[in-house]
Amino acid sequence: MSDSEFHESNGWAEAEGTEDLTDEQETSLLTDAPKPTLWRVVIRPRKARRMSRGGIVLPGQSREAETHLQYIGTVISMGPLAGTSEKFQGTYDVKVGDVVVYARYSGQRLTHKGLRLLMVDDDQIMGKVENPGALRVYV
Repeated sequence: MSDSEFHESNGWAEAEGTEDLTDEQETSLLTDAPKPTLWRVVIRPRKARRMSRGGIVLPGQSREAETHLQYIGTVISMGPLAGTSEKFQGTYDVKVGDVVVYARYSGQRLTHKGLRLLMVDDDQIMGKVENPGALRVYV
């Protein structure tokens, strides 16, 4: 994919046109996403909203501020040893589909078919989010 097909978002490119995909379309694109090995976890970071709840298109500055809330994402896949280390003492309850908070500078950034992904170690997941819609950006 050429550089002209990407737009920059805080140094992490995502292909244009992927922001309007439905959940089903994203899932179909992720069927052959990289599979983590050992104790690693693949996360799909949360996308910034393009419209407010009232239907107003959010300006670029507001969307850029919301991208800083990209420490939240959905677990796409997990390696076979994720969460099995003795350091978790059997309390690791993260599974595929969970919305999680991960460490700010953690993991390896990947772009697969235009979608941003992050591969992190299992211990870089800091917690689960029960209601991600309740989180707001502060500046």
